[in-house]
Amino acid sequence: MGEFLGIYSPDSTLIDSIEYPTQRKDVSYGRDPNNLEEWRFFTNPGPGEKNPENGLLGFRGVEPTFSQPGGVYTNAVEITLSSIDENAEIRYTMHGSPPNRG
Repeated sequence: MGEFLGIYSPDSTLIDSIEYPTQRKDVSYGRDPNNLEEWRFFTNPGPGEKNPENGLLGFRGVEPTFSQPGGVYTNAVEITLSSIDENAEIRYTMHGSPPNRG
């Protein structure tokens, strides 16, 4: 869940506000520069700069399906990752660091 942010005048009149969604690392959330009523996610945040015009309306949020359950295995295991979202892009690493697009 996200939070609420309000901007108030000195006499406590609400000037502007937003209930924003859960934030993600290295992703900013701001107004669409072409439609100030619409909020978007920006994957190239630039503090102090104008928001780019290619923001995302949201994230799909569909978790991948693993062919094997998590756990400790004593022998080699082949695992397949899949998604019900045909447009999903699944990225992974073998060493625990965040995956790069690649």
